[in-house]
Amino acid sequence: MKNWIYTLLPVIFLFSCEYKNNKPDKEEFFGSWIYDTDDEQIEKYVKSDTLSMNNFGLNFKPDNTLERVQLIGGCATPPLEFEKVTGIWSQTSDSTILIKYNDWRGSIKDHYWIKNINNNQLSLKLIDYQRTKR
Repeated sequence: MKNWIYTLLPVIFLFSCEYKNNKPDKEEFFGSWIYDTDDEQIEKYVKSDTLSMNNFGLNFKPDNTLERVQLIGGCATPPLEFEKVTGIWSQTSDSTILIKYNDWRGSIKDHYWIKNINNNQLSLKLIDYQRTKR
């Protein structure tokens, strides 16, 4: 009887999990995204016509390049100073992307899970971070 229960529990668990395809539609994904909020380690961005030099942002381009607006240095006390850097991005699975860029710390690789994407909002969760010091 116990063996039957141990077999049934994983099956019930698998069928009770909700699957959501977070694969980005290229038309939705490409373009400028301005940082909006951070909720439970989920970075939320809103779609914009252009990047702002007064806020964090990402611009994903069809040729797998990107522009990133970030802090110039490590100090996040006002007044904040931003810079625009270029980098590259790649889709590593249906719902994950890898972005590579440089900042004041060195070469950075951020691996994100795409929690949600639509025409107006992009929600990302950082799942891996690698830095190569200068």
